[in-house]
Amino acid sequence: MKNDLAYVGLTLVLFAVIAFAGSTAFACPAPDPAYSIPVTNPAAALPSTPPNLVTNPWFRNGNDADLSGWTDETNPKRWSLSQKDSNPTADQVTSGDCPGSNYCGTAARMAMGSGQGGGGTGVGGVDAVLSQTITANASDTYLSFFSYYVTGTQNEVARIRVFGRSASNQSWVHLWTPLDLTSSCNSNMAWTDTGCLTTELDQGYGEYRLEFTVRYPANNNQGAKFTGVYFATSSEANNSASCQPGGIPGDGSSPGNLADDAGVLADGGAGGSDVDGGVPVETDNSSGGCDCHLAGPSSTDSAFSFLFGALAVLGLARLRRRRG
Repeated sequence: MKNDLAYVGLTLVLFAVIAFAGSTAFACPAPDPAYSIPVTNPAAALPSTPPNLVTNPWFRNGNDADLSGWTDETNPKRWSLSQKDSNPTADQVTSGDCPGSNYCGTAARMAMGSGQGGGGTGVGGVDAVLSQTITANASDTYLSFFSYYVTGTQNEVARIRVFGRSASNQSWVHLWTPLDLTSSCNSNMAWTDTGCLTTELDQGYGEYRLEFTVRYPANNNQGAKFTGVYFATSSEANNSASCQPGGIPGDGSSPGNLADDAGVLADGGAGGSDVDGGVPVETDNSSGGCDCHLAGPSSTDSAFSFLFGALAVLGLARLRRRRG
């Protein structure tokens, strides 16, 4: 009997260890397998149905990197541009920044230095916000989102949030967070994606705000980059784009206020990371990274749950045999 009780006790201890490990190391589901990971050019095109409502989703004008349609809300400006052949692009892009390459991808960038233009200069320890306001059909209650992104090894937070309002004279309401990275979950300087995500709202809105917030440590020079941004609304579930339910529900808060370069958001929101300023740049030949859109438990979580269940059943069976 003592041996049986010890067996069950050991099983419970093992479960506690597994639960703790699963809540930390295994909290990051894999990126969407429909897109190549790591990203290789030409990258997969963005979903076409429902139509993408984002202006300038690839941060490009012609063959040149460009931030048109987006607003850098940090003071002074912290967002810049990146153009290199390791950035994802679904189309052929030629530029003097990528001699000999037909796929000179473009991206929004928040990292040390000024990149390839855009007017901003990244700095560590600052929350930098890039946003876009989008007009939509207020009767649509389904949202869809996708983005390519890259973060470095020392990122603190990289967050994408969606806000809504019925009219321009009303306050923004936080509805959804498709991506929320912390220092324990980054892409290790390899391009990856959020996966195509969808969520259902209780009501639709006439305007939406996409908000990208990035912060990296004050003693570091790694930031984050984003490109290939897709956002759409629809009146029914987005099956045609193969989007899966995911992300984190909104808390109803308003966007953070950036008073100055101290850069602390009113709600504590913050940043991400990538390298693009005089130190080794991101590579596209690793196995990817982790994707914290919280779309569901990873296969590792499921395996551990199965293992615990099997051990518990065996322990109870031994007890019953003893008592019989």
